Amino acid sequence: LKALKADEIRSLREELNEEQKIKASLKVDLDSVRQDNQNMQLQLEEMKAALRDEEERAATALKSQRQIATTNAVDDWRQRESRFEVATLRAEVDSLRETNSKLQRDLEASIRDT
Repeated sequence: LKALKADEIRSLREELNEEQKIKASLKVDLDSVRQDNQNMQLQLEEMKAALRDEEERAATALKSQRQIATTNAVDDWRQRESRFEVATLRAEVDSLRETNSKLQRDLEASIRDT
């Protein structure tokens, strides 16, 4: 009976020993998983920060491009307006020259007639 109990105690101790080894192994695995999770959280935060920085750079670049486009459009409009004003003034000058030439011819004709 004592031998049976001793065998049973030894068997239970071996089982307990195995269970403790498994528990220790699982604890190591759990700690490893927790560490991996923490590392992934840090990487995620770094990626979010990088994404925010990139979004800011893109927004700044877009704003700058819009300002440049607006400035270019205003410059183009001013150039067109200026060219139109020059063309209008040239037409007025040409018209005045024609009128002046006609008046001069009329004056010369009037002087000859008198």
